[in-house]
Amino acid sequence: MNYDIVIRCFNEAHWLEKTHKAINLQKSRPNKIVFVDSGSNDGSIRLAKKFNWHIINYEEKPFNYSKSLNIGISNSESDLVMILSAHCIITNELGAINMIKEFKDDKIAAVFGRQLPTQNSTSHDVRDLLTVFGRERLVYSVYPFFHNAFAMIRKNCWRIKNFNEKVNGIEDRIWAREITQLGYNVIYQPNAAVYHEHGLNHGTSKKRADRVVKALKILHEDDCINWPNH
Repeated sequence: MNYDIVIRCFNEAHWLEKTHKAINLQKSRPNKIVFVDSGSNDGSIRLAKKFNWHIINYEEKPFNYSKSLNIGISNSESDLVMILSAHCIITNELGAINMIKEFKDDKIAAVFGRQLPTQNSTSHDVRDLLTVFGRERLVYSVYPFFHNAFAMIRKNCWRIKNFNEKVNGIEDRIWAREITQLGYNVIYQPNAAVYHEHGLNHGTSKKRADRVVKALKILHEDDCINWPNH
């Protein structure tokens, strides 16, 4: 099956050579790479041009994760779309193939891969990544976890359900919940992996935590209704 890649970027020039090299090493190469840049001023766009990626400037303020994804995917052309954060480095040449294999089953809407820390990851990020991303393949059908720093989705499923632009954070988990409610499954495939130095929560960033919790309260509304007062 053919696939494209959507890369979201903001000032990731430090990583892009490594990202590009890892993509080129894939046994299954993408047809098209869509580079959605949200105002980089560090040379990221220059590198994307050098790599002949299809560049989309998305500088709308405030930045919206869902909208940047929807714009990128709408400019893709293949049946499958890999979503890859600009600073995530695919660990080996079989990453894309190990995702693509899962889509032989028409019920599979999306696959996400394992995320591993680097030697420069903070202790918080090492803890989070090694705790959340295990070594066992999982099939989600009701309450899925899904993370789109490194994932692949079926474009027809995205046409049915776009990423929700009313939220700005955990748009991946909200999308996965909505698509499984329509009868599709989401797969965690640990044999497809990336190195992700910044991890899930960017260390101890309170600003990021506040934004994520705001979205989590939407996704987990029924879990939060009866919270005790403190």
